[in-house]
Amino acid sequence: MRSQAAENRLIARRAADFDLAQRCVRGDVAAWNDIYAQNHDRLCRSIRILLGSLCDANLVDEIAARVWYALVENDGKLLERYKPARKASLITFMRAVARDVIHRYIRTEVRRRQREAASLRQKSAGRGIAREVITDSLNDFLATLTPREQKFCHEFLLQPREEGPIEGSDSANISAVNIWQRTRRLYVKMIDFLGFKRS
Repeated sequence: MRSQAAENRLIARRAADFDLAQRCVRGDVAAWNDIYAQNHDRLCRSIRILLGSLCDANLVDEIAARVWYALVENDGKLLERYKPARKASLITFMRAVARDVIHRYIRTEVRRRQREAASLRQKSAGRGIAREVITDSLNDFLATLTPREQKFCHEFLLQPREEGPIEGSDSANISAVNIWQRTRRLYVKMIDFLGFKRS
């Protein structure tokens, strides 16, 4: 249980955060410099933790830039929603924004990969020998995977999305983050299997 002195320090910290946020909303450039200096490093550390196995320096920078843009756009409308009465510090508020940005980023990436896969399927359709080569290569690659990875591929990645999950499968219960992680691992394995250099 917190002491009264510790509780008072938290209240004072949240009040200072609120004052800083309000100055930013009013367009105070010095306040924006202060909020960035005080929170950017902590925000980046939080993003690294939230990304987990997806974390790389470029992605952390991109997510952080999107968070700052979300806070700045529309004259700070989003930042205006920060209220210390909710018993959260400003960095906690920013972490929540980062979590939302990451979820939207992952959803966008999953959709992009699905479109690319659909496009590849359309291009390969009706090409006889080319399609056989692709099928053989895919079967060879699938044989290198664990049973769990094979199941994920068949139920989620190779199943046309308009048909929905295979009956009795658990693919409907997989989160967007988990889809991204599994798909990324399989992508790396496929690149290695095909003998391409990873960038």
